[in-house]
Amino acid sequence: MQVKRRMFMEISEWLSKNSADLAIFTSPASIFYLIGYDADPHERVMMYIVPKEGDAFLFVPALEVNRAKNTLGNLAVYGYDDNEDPYALIVQHIKEHSSKNNAVSVEFSHMTYGAYNGLHKHLPFEVTADLTQYMNKARLNKSQDEVDKLNESGDLADEMVRFARTQLRVGITEKELVHLVENHMRDLGVQEFSFPMMALFGDHAADPHGENSDRALKDNEWVLMDLGVMCKGYASDMTRMTFFSTEENPEIIDRELYDLVKKAHDEAVKAAKIGMTAHELDAIARNIIAEAGYGDYFIHRLGHGIGQSCHEFPSIVGGNDMVLEEGMCFSIEPGIYMPNRFGARVEDCGVLTKEGYKPFTSSPYASDLIN
Repeated sequence: MQVKRRMFMEISEWLSKNSADLAIFTSPASIFYLIGYDADPHERVMMYIVPKEGDAFLFVPALEVNRAKNTLGNLAVYGYDDNEDPYALIVQHIKEHSSKNNAVSVEFSHMTYGAYNGLHKHLPFEVTADLTQYMNKARLNKSQDEVDKLNESGDLADEMVRFARTQLRVGITEKELVHLVENHMRDLGVQEFSFPMMALFGDHAADPHGENSDRALKDNEWVLMDLGVMCKGYASDMTRMTFFSTEENPEIIDRELYDLVKKAHDEAVKAAKIGMTAHELDAIARNIIAEAGYGDYFIHRLGHGIGQSCHEFPSIVGGNDMVLEEGMCFSIEPGIYMPNRFGARVEDCGVLTKEGYKPFTSSPYASDLIN
């Protein structure tokens, strides 16, 4: 409760600095981070309201009220039935909790136009500030407890890769492999994945965000697997390659391209340190690939933040002069994508410490297996 109280005070101070009377949080990830309540309202309405002067409250669908009250203790919790206007009720509670409500801050990246109109119909307010930037900064530097959860989530991602590699055989399809792996993880107790697992065979891996298909695995072919789970509210995200062959000493097709991506990954991991910029880190991996003549095929940023969401702040990309700090958690994932021929990506997520970048995942790389 001490942490939640401190964050409440920080939000109140932020509201004062931004000439706002109250904050309206609508992102489930933000609400979980701020008060520890984890729920997906789906198409229904969930909001956490923090007045500059007055007590905060949580508004949820009626079916969530009891669980929210049991979870949150002294925080006021209100609900609504499906036959009620949630926005009229929210405004009613806002007026009960705060005498000033003309200037409002919301999460631009999450509040929908429908939600805005629903509230504005009952409370003609002016939006004066974007809470997205506040939340980006608040969630940027992870605590040790958060790092522990990210490591635990990473361990489960490692198990996904380990099991997936045992299922590779000539004729298995991408969809079949994903089905086997996700069912295996559910048997281990995983309830949610960071995103639908990707398993791409051969030249299909040249599509960075390809969809799993009925393409069957052939002998002497590369396999790309991008995967992750949610564990205790925190995401994992990892990409591993495997060269599949039934031969004892196969010829590794496009080995030099995979090795180039792996080198770019390793050098960026080794170079990442407190005080450098996101632009500088991106450039380390990008220059290695560009100098080898494949710069045009590295078509995305080097990395993204990770935490309660699989993709969050910061962005490790050219042009971003943000200075990297201790506790920032992000991916390092260079890639080469040559349409209709070859695709490779090597990805780990990790935390930046005084000793350097510490990955959350430890699955062997394709080069380890080949060697």
